[in-house]
Amino acid sequence: MNWSEYSSLKSDGNASFAKETVNGNEVVMLVQKSWNSSTGVANADSKREYSLADLEREKALYDSDIARAKEQSDGLKKAIADFKKV
Repeated sequence: MNWSEYSSLKSDGNASFAKETVNGNEVVMLVQKSWNSSTGVANADSKREYSLADLEREKALYDSDIARAKEQSDGLKKAIADFKKV
């Protein structure tokens, strides 16, 4: 899932979370609509089970990537300043 598109997909009615019963257990699924690009006919909904822990873990990975990128950017900022002094 490209999470940057989630809000847009949700507002268009093309993505939502829904509770479903699977093997007697209630789970939360991300349900996404899709269409055949050639014919425009709707495909069967795509469903993927998520837990809150899954989503929080994925967010933590992105947050970690952001922190590493910020450290790299800060280091480059200092290197650029030193470069300009030469």
